[in-house]
Order: sequence, then structure tokens, then C-alpha cells
Amino acid sequence: MFIDAFTGEETGPITRAKTDRSYVVRLDHPPLDMLSGCSWRFLLQLAARRWNVDGEQLAGPSRDQLVCAARHHAMWLLRTHTRMTLPRIGKLFGGRDHTTVISGIDAHIERVAGVRPSPFVWTHQAVRRYSRLLVDGKTVAAADKALGLGLTDRWRCPRRRELMRQAMGLSRQRLVLSALRRKAEVRP
Repeated sequence: MFIDAFTGEETGPITRAKTDRSYVVRLDHPPLDMLSGCSWRFLLQLAARRWNVDGEQLAGPSRDQLVCAARHHAMWLLRTHTRMTLPRIGKLFGGRDHTTVISGIDAHIERVAGVRPSPFVWTHQAVRRYSRLLVDGKTVAAADKALGLGLTDRWRCPRRRELMRQAMGLSRQRLVLSALRRKAEVRP
């Protein structure tokens, strides 16, 4: 079902023309009803899914940037959308202290405000863009720079092996082509 965000009227089946308009809202899954209480388990999974990490890692000791960002986001969600106390939230995250929860919430707010950089999250679009850069002739280092990736970001890619094989194949192909061109230039 699709709803026109301005008029509130139900629109018919989705078409390409309708998706190009910014005012068509898909309501297959209704938005969160924040007037009723949210389950803390749901909020933890929501944060884990947003940052593309496993929900069980949130309570673990990992200091990986992505896991920490997801943990901070989950702390903020629990504090703003439930009536949990800071010590209770800390217990959910592996027995952390309430001051750690405060620090995590502050870190999330800084990330949202743009004061603190957010770690790179691999989405399908990012993988496609990375692959396209490699196909277009960029080296792995140039593709990393174009997406703003660090070495650990590349290692987190779910299709890393496939992309590196693709890069190696394209690199070999370019070497063979350049050797053939040089050979052709040498012959009169």
C-alpha cells in the first residue's frame, strides 16, 4: 500500500513515475509507533541492523569502530525511547558503568551532529560503486580513496574477496593490454 504524504490518500500500485516523486511513502511496514513502549530487544536489533553488525556484539568487549558506533546508537535509542535508567542500560551492554553509557550517548549525538566522524558502513550501493570504480580502471588504492576507506573498512566488506579477485583480474588484464600496445608500437 502506498500513501501520498501530502493528501493522505491511498495510491494504486507502484510505478516508476510514482517512485520518482519524493512525496510517495511506502507503508508495507508501518513506522514505529513511539507512543507505545518499544521493546529494548527491538531497539538493540534496530541499531545493530543500521550499522550492519551482529546484535550479540553490542554487549561484547569489541572496540571496533563499527561495533562501538552501533553500541552508542543503541544506548541512545534505549535512553530516548524507553524509561530505562543509565545503570540498567549499562547492564544490558555487558555490565558497563553508567558513565560509559553517558559517554556513548554523547558520542552518538556528536556523530549525528557531524562533530565526530562516522565509520564507513558497507551497503549494496557502496559495494556496487566500489566495483564500478575498479571496472572503470581505478586501482584499489584509488577506489579506497574515492570512497574514503581505510584498511579496516576494506576488510569489513562482505564481498571483499570477490572484489579483490576482480581487481587482480582487471589489473592483469591491463598489464597484458599495455604489453601488447608496447609490442605493437615497437613493430614498424
